[in-house]
Amino acid sequence: MSQDYKETLRGLNLEGDTPVMLTYTDGCDVFVHNDTAVEDALNDTDVVRRFSDLVAALGGDTFQSVIDALVDAGILDDPADADEEADPIDAGMISDAIDNNFYDQELIEHSIKKYDHKRGHCTLTATVETTLEQVLGLDFDLSGWELEVKMKKGKMSITC
Repeated sequence: MSQDYKETLRGLNLEGDTPVMLTYTDGCDVFVHNDTAVEDALNDTDVVRRFSDLVAALGGDTFQSVIDALVDAGILDDPADADEEADPIDAGMISDAIDNNFYDQELIEHSIKKYDHKRGHCTLTATVETTLEQVLGLDFDLSGWELEVKMKKGKMSITC
């Protein structure tokens, strides 16, 4: 797992609380005439799993904000209301909750480009906002993720 992006980020000499936007996109060819395009993309890509794994690895406020969003949407039960025997929420539970309730959440975006009346391409995009400090402290494979760092005179994008 290459961590060259960390050296690049360290070289920018930015504050630890500098915002970093992580984006992961994947898609697949789908049939658009039978209303299963998004479901096919959920099955044929790893966007939801990669998103869930990342927010679990980040932990803290990022993880809690995803859980709160899923609780607010009625997709997950509030962990504060769970009894002591309930399993703690983890990446797998988040992934399953999003997969099973995709249209009830706003964490993963989708778009469909139609080629003709039958065929098209469905793209899923996951975006996570965090800080430079969290990214630098992360022990996680960010292959395929794009990092965007806001700087005084613009933005810098790094593809991992």
